[in-house]
Amino acid sequence: PRGAEALAAAGITHASLANNHALDRGVEGLLDTRRHLEEAGIEPFGAGADRDAALRPVVIEAGDTTVAVVGAMQRWRKYREAGWGATADRGGVAYLDQETLPALFPPTGVEPDVVVAFVHWGTEYEAVGERTRATAAKLADRDVDAVIGHHAHVPQAIGVVDGTPVLYGLGNAAFGSRGRFERGEGIGLVARLVLGDGALRRIELVTVRTDNRRVDFATAAMGARASERVLQRLAAEGPAALRVVDGVGVLEV
Repeated sequence: PRGAEALAAAGITHASLANNHALDRGVEGLLDTRRHLEEAGIEPFGAGADRDAALRPVVIEAGDTTVAVVGAMQRWRKYREAGWGATADRGGVAYLDQETLPALFPPTGVEPDVVVAFVHWGTEYEAVGERTRATAAKLADRDVDAVIGHHAHVPQAIGVVDGTPVLYGLGNAAFGSRGRFERGEGIGLVARLVLGDGALRRIELVTVRTDNRRVDFATAAMGARASERVLQRLAAEGPAALRVVDGVGVLEV
């Protein structure tokens, strides 16, 4: 409960629970987490008491633009065999794979202007793999407006797939362990989706230092010059046409 209250105090309004620690304390722990978040005023998504709840997107009214955010997790064998996926009568996470991908976009009762896939995938501390790139292409085929990935603990490539911006990995934001970083790798991205007139206009990227051996568990913004080097490297790996203005990456949509 104290963790949920701290998130709320920091301005967090929504939280995806589609990740590889969501059921560390079983379904009961997952449902406790959802309840604590809700009591703190934070809306959880991506995992729930049954499959319908886990697959249900969160809908955000952002000015004149309605945004639906879908949370899902790669179906790694370890968690599949442990039964972490939500079913019709058991709580769990929403999976992201070829079998369940179509079910990730159920009716929400509204017609969203923008759909964002917020996905937990990839390999920790490594670059983007072919499986992740193939899944990004499938999401682009589903007319997703942006794909934002996380799990690897390090920032990954910034790309565009069939016109869809893909942030393959944000890296860490605030994180409760020191991590396994090589020198200079403890970096994360904060993504700002700029909306207007019922559409996604651009994505702005801010770089932060997250190696807790350097920042002592207090995430710190990077300087403009160092930030530009990081962003340009990630854009080249994407690839994506990225402008960097005063250390902030700008990806036009």
